[in-house]
Amino acid sequence: MPRSKNLTDQDSGPIQTSSPLNSSATLEELLTHLETLETQISDPSQTNDPSQASGLNQASGFNQASGPIQTSSPLNSSATLEELLTRLGPLKAQASGLNQDSGPIQTSSPLNSSATLEELLSRLEANETTEKPSILFSKKALQNVISDLENDITNSSFVDANYAHIDLTIMPHLVEQENNKCPGINLQFITDPEQLVKSIQKVINQGIPSSRFLISLEGNDPHFAIIDQQTIANKTSLILFETTKFTHMNAEVLGVTVKSAIEAAQLPYCYFSMAEINLQANSSESGIISLLFAKKLHLEANKLKVMHQDNISGILCKRGIPLPYHKVDEYLPGAFYKHAQTGKRISQYVDKNRQYFTKTINNKDEILHHRLDKHSVLLDNKVVSCSSQKKRIEKYKALVR
Repeated sequence: MPRSKNLTDQDSGPIQTSSPLNSSATLEELLTHLETLETQISDPSQTNDPSQASGLNQASGFNQASGPIQTSSPLNSSATLEELLTRLGPLKAQASGLNQDSGPIQTSSPLNSSATLEELLSRLEANETTEKPSILFSKKALQNVISDLENDITNSSFVDANYAHIDLTIMPHLVEQENNKCPGINLQFITDPEQLVKSIQKVINQGIPSSRFLISLEGNDPHFAIIDQQTIANKTSLILFETTKFTHMNAEVLGVTVKSAIEAAQLPYCYFSMAEINLQANSSESGIISLLFAKKLHLEANKLKVMHQDNISGILCKRGIPLPYHKVDEYLPGAFYKHAQTGKRISQYVDKNRQYFTKTINNKDEILHHRLDKHSVLLDNKVVSCSSQKKRIEKYKALVR
């Protein structure tokens, strides 16, 4: 399967621009300018009227005494890019057919009078991206990705495939989906350490007792981890769960980056530790496993209290060293290991928690070893579970329904 897929509708293509845009005009100014263009197109005789330029100058915000222009037009600062595109298509066609005798539209707006509608669209797109970040994707393209994921299970190539970039692209939608389906999970997806600190401070200030942060650092090889937050007696415990081991470079870089950001912020009565769980054999599975882990952290929050209390007390990790996975096994219920990718890892956990030789871990009355058998494939004399891959497919399919 390809390393990554373009999930943007190919029919639309990128917005083309004929020159760089260097104006500092805001989205509101752009919209005001576009309204003026629309008015002038509807009455070309007004284009040479000096009063029009003066009015646009005021609308652009240069006459500070006039204040912002109030308008009942459907073009306003909350308009979506799609709505603007719908409006601007006919506008462009009309603009190209204006009576040549009237000459070009004159304006004293900070937007260059020679700017094309393509340039305006580019500016609008940039403002839309800045003010409301989102990753747009085509459902048709996502359906093609799902087909590839299913084929990877059929031919067993999922073991060596890298899904990190696809997960990174889709993750905002997956997180939104989890929050909708699982009220109280309080899950946020964050790709910036500074934003992580601000989000942590916000949930503390709001008195939210428990929440999760799915953190990722973008790059050539994206990596993910999940942070669980619990506030107990006005003290906040933060535990970062690493799906692999900290001996892996990506895991180490992510852990050090997050740790440095949180410690530098010096959040009051806030205690941070890191723990590895070593669930994955495939390095690209950190995104989907972290997402699945987040739900378990929410559902099993009461069973995590001891771990968080030990973190606050300073006995969870010695001298700030991350808790190794065999120590983590002493705290977590068996349900957290449903998506462990190897039989060896499950055996390590069960050896420390003997009750899970027979204790079920889900509402299907499955025990860990039997569940592994149900979802495993044999490759090069080793058993590997495709459970996380099946979950990825399930989550992706839910987005296109």
